[in-house]
Amino acid sequence: MRIVFLEPIGELGGAERCLLDLMYALQTRDSQIDQIVICGSDGPFVSEAAKLGVRTIIMPLPKQILELGDSGLVQRLSKADQIEYVWRAISALWQANKYATLLSAKLASIQPSVIHSNGIKFHILTRMARIKGVPVILHLRDFIKSRPLASHALRWSAATATHAIAISKAVAKESQLMLGPIPISVVYDAIDVQEFNPSVGHVADLDRLAGLTQADAGTIRIGLVATYARWKGHEVFLEAAAQVVSNLSGTPIRFFIIGGAIYRTGGSQLTEQSLREKVRSLHLEAYVGFIPFQERIAEIYRGLDIVVHASTQPEPFGRTIAEAMACQKSVIVSASGGASEIFLDGINALGFSPGDSESLASKIRTMLDNPAERERLSLQARITAAQRFSRERLAEEVLNVYQHAGIRIGTSS
Repeated sequence: MRIVFLEPIGELGGAERCLLDLMYALQTRDSQIDQIVICGSDGPFVSEAAKLGVRTIIMPLPKQILELGDSGLVQRLSKADQIEYVWRAISALWQANKYATLLSAKLASIQPSVIHSNGIKFHILTRMARIKGVPVILHLRDFIKSRPLASHALRWSAATATHAIAISKAVAKESQLMLGPIPISVVYDAIDVQEFNPSVGHVADLDRLAGLTQADAGTIRIGLVATYARWKGHEVFLEAAAQVVSNLSGTPIRFFIIGGAIYRTGGSQLTEQSLREKVRSLHLEAYVGFIPFQERIAEIYRGLDIVVHASTQPEPFGRTIAEAMACQKSVIVSASGGASEIFLDGINALGFSPGDSESLASKIRTMLDNPAERERLSLQARITAAQRFSRERLAEEVLNVYQHAGIRIGTSS
C-alpha cells in the first residue's frame, strides 16, 4: 500500500505535528506501508518526516498561493482592500492551475494507492489536478463556515473526494452541513504520551529562554502555547494576566507566551511586536516573557505549572490541550468547539467562556489559591490523555476509514 500525504507548509504547527504522529503510527503498525509526503515548502516538518523514514518531496507552492487566505476577509471593509484582494486571488488562481498540472504529473509517476490531503490548499489543488482512479481522503482540521472563499472552494473539492476525516465531532458536524454528501468519519488526533510525559525528560528553563532574570523559588509559571494566529487568544490571556496581577495574594507568578508566526497570510496573525506593545499598555513588563517556537515543546510544558488555552473562536480540536494534559499540567480551556470534547470541566481541567478575560482570570486565581485542587486536576489530566489520545489507536482508526472508503489495505511494491 502506498500513501501519498499532501502537506501545504513545512513549518511545525499543530496540523503538521498531527500528521507526523499519524505517519509514525502507520509505520509502527505496518512497516511495509509505503509513505510519501509532498510538501509545499521546506522546513522542520520535512526534516522530521525524513527522520521517520518517510520519503519527502518538496514541491514549492507559489508565493501567491501560500500568502492568500480569507480568514481575515470579513474585516476587509475598504474598497481598496477588496480590489487588492481580488487581484491577488486572480493571480493565485492562475498559479494554482499551473501547480495542479505539475502535481497531477508527479502523482501519476508515484502511482499511490490513496492520496491523503492534510490542508485546505491541497484539498483544492487535488480537485484541480483532476486525479482519476485514485481515492482521495480529505483530512478536515478547520472550521470553514466563517471563511467565505474557502468554504465554497472546499465544497467544490469535496464533490470528487472519496471520504473525509474530521478531527472532532464539532468539525464533522459543520463540515457535513457545508460540504454535502461526502462521507465523514471522526478520528481524534493523537500525541506521543511517552514524549509528553511529566517525569521523563528535560525541563526547560523558561526564564532563561525568555531572557528574564531567574524568578524566586516557588514562582508559579503560567503559559499560553500557540501560534500567533489572531484567534488563539493572546490578548485575552494578557488581559486576564493583568487582572490577576492587580489582585495578587502573595504567590509569585510569571506568564509566558510561547510560539510564533508560521503562516504567510499576515492578516490572519499577530506579531511579537504588537503583543509586546499590549504588555506595555497593561504594565506587565515585569510579569510576562516571550519564548519563540520550540521544537522540543514537551520540555516547555514541563517547565510550566498552569497551561492556558485561550482561543476566541471554536477550536477544531486543541492539540496543545492534550499535550499539556499528558504532561500532567493543570489546564484551563476556552470551552467551545472540539476543545469541549477533550476535557470534563472540574474533573480533569477547568473551562471558561471564550474571549472572557474576567472568567479566565477567575480560573487562574482558583488554580493559584488551591494547590491541592491544582494537583488533583493535573493527575486526572494525565490519566485522560493516556487513555484517549495515545498514538497506538490512531493507525487502526485511519486504516478503518480507508477500508470503509473502499481502499484495499495491503502492501505496495
